[in-house]
Amino acid sequence: MAFSVEEIKGSIKSAGMMHASHYELQVTPKGGGDGSLLKIRADSVSLPGVSFASVDQYKPYGTARTYQIAHTFTPQEIAVSHLIDQKADVLKALMDWANVVVDFQGKTGSPFTAGYFDDYKSDGIIFLYGNDGVLAKQLTLIDMYPASIDQVQMAWGSSDEIARVNVSYKFVDFVIS
Repeated sequence: MAFSVEEIKGSIKSAGMMHASHYELQVTPKGGGDGSLLKIRADSVSLPGVSFASVDQYKPYGTARTYQIAHTFTPQEIAVSHLIDQKADVLKALMDWANVVVDFQGKTGSPFTAGYFDDYKSDGIIFLYGNDGVLAKQLTLIDMYPASIDQVQMAWGSSDEIARVNVSYKFVDFVIS
């Protein structure tokens, strides 16, 4: 079959294209806050990817060709850039959540102790909308938690820039529906 520009144009016209700005993130942080600020202030979100661990140099018959065989599914963490509000409540909600993961502030009486997974995990949802504003798909991130909360760069010379905090979220699995 020959390459057809008309077929590609027809497919784009009939199925449309998703815009990268038509999304919403819903997450309820553990440790405080209802998640409404994080939802509104999710400036950018990366959708999850998938990678597989593999067995290298596998020879099913002992000799001949070697194979790399996938054996374990690993969802790739997502990166989210949150806009920081004037009172820094977004930053506080994230740091409170991080403190539930590992008590680095000594709030539990056992400083630097890792929390129980069930105490800090939270499901997240990324809503993807079509150009008409109608929900197209939703990605449910199962057992999500912040893996890292980056430092926030502040500078006198950047008077017009909005402060952002970048967060990497890990999760156990995700479902697209």
